[in-house]
Amino acid sequence: MTSPEAPDLEPADVRHRALAGVALVGLRGVGVRVLALAGNVALARLLLPRDFGIAALGLTLLLLTSFLSDAGIAAALVRRAAPPARDELRVVLGLQLVVAVAFAGAITAAGLPFGRTGQIAAAMAWSLPIGAARTPASVVLERRLEYRVIVLVELVDTLVYYGWAVGGALLGYGVWALATAALARAVAGTVVILIRCPEGRVGPRVDLRRVRELLGFGATIQAVGLANIARDQGLNLGLAAIGGVSVLGLWTLSYRVLQLPFLVFESLWRVSFPAMSRLLAAGEDVVRALDRGVRRSAVATALVLAPLAATATLLVPVAFGREWAAAASVVPTAALGLMLSGPLSAMAGGYLYAVGDARAVLRGVVLHTGAWAVVALPLVPRLGVAAMGWGWLAACVVETAVLSRAVRRHAGTPLLAGLVVPTLAAAAGAVAGRYVADRPGGVAGVVAGGAVAVVATAAVLAVADRGSLRDTGRLVATAARAARGHA
Repeated sequence: MTSPEAPDLEPADVRHRALAGVALVGLRGVGVRVLALAGNVALARLLLPRDFGIAALGLTLLLLTSFLSDAGIAAALVRRAAPPARDELRVVLGLQLVVAVAFAGAITAAGLPFGRTGQIAAAMAWSLPIGAARTPASVVLERRLEYRVIVLVELVDTLVYYGWAVGGALLGYGVWALATAALARAVAGTVVILIRCPEGRVGPRVDLRRVRELLGFGATIQAVGLANIARDQGLNLGLAAIGGVSVLGLWTLSYRVLQLPFLVFESLWRVSFPAMSRLLAAGEDVVRALDRGVRRSAVATALVLAPLAATATLLVPVAFGREWAAAASVVPTAALGLMLSGPLSAMAGGYLYAVGDARAVLRGVVLHTGAWAVVALPLVPRLGVAAMGWGWLAACVVETAVLSRAVRRHAGTPLLAGLVVPTLAAAAGAVAGRYVADRPGGVAGVVAGGAVAVVATAAVLAVADRGSLRDTGRLVATAARAARGHA
């Protein structure tokens, strides 16, 4: 059986493409968030809250069923050393089409009796089989680390979705503009990826024996995703039950504010798995790459989290209004937790997936969730929304311990040393920035405090770990150049 994949990449090519991928995925994250913000602002002026609620229900069903229809098999093909044969890509496509059509049919049958809400969910559900057609191409591109095409497709998805939705709303189609936008997005993204990746144009085939061979590793990866979904929804329900809807609203805003540092982690989470898989397949010793990756990402994280922690108490009321001020109480403790777990999980997660130990990642997520709930929820009556920050910190400490132990078992190093100096530097920068920010207050305080926090953090890093600071600067410059020149 022939493989649609090009010959294996050399380790130097893997590193070059991984750097380009980090930069491209990061820029994609910024671009998608800006487009989504502009689109939501426009839609909020054209539609009613009820319309948003109906569409949100459909999107939630779409997200869950899309996640389940994959079964993790695509990740199994990305991980393994041998490239997938064309016949295997056909089997993956066949499985996804069967499952996607089954889900879409079930949602349609269950939803139609419930009037317009069910009809909207049914219409959106049929974007699943359309989107499934892009899976073989996605596998090929992820294995090649061809993130320029992947990012292009995701930007097309976003542009088409909001362009179609806003245009339809302007024409008076209301919530149906959102429903049909999901279909338009699926069609546009699938067409683009199949044009840019001819190797992904395969026909479906159903072969249960082949599917069973790939399900073991894939099922564990799916379990990690389900555990994350269960954690988020379970904590929301528990917080609402104990603290009320108002506290849940404050937490929702806090969580969105803390999405800024996730722009750093998102790129690493996305790229580290296929990159580590390709390096291991080439027989490379990845221990040094792991250590340097943790140190560099910790430095970048410190420079992002320090100003956020320093200015949160001013930033939140200035940006969102004084009634949201309590949401800022989550940020400092949560930022400390992210400083500990974010850089490590971004690198360790990809490495553990690549060596086939997805169970360690799943164990980390499960214990992370348990620690968060055990610490945060009992504190809600006393501390309010601030309890979620303390729970997040405890959860991050637990996750860091689990992942570092797993990495030490496979690679011989826990990767913790690279976190110490950046964490202390971020704490010092946050304290200095907070002191300055409180003097003028308001917007001036946010700007001055944030600037001082960054400068102070960089100064501590320059004294205590100049090599990592310099390496991080070079990495950012190299990633930008690689992104510009990446084919």
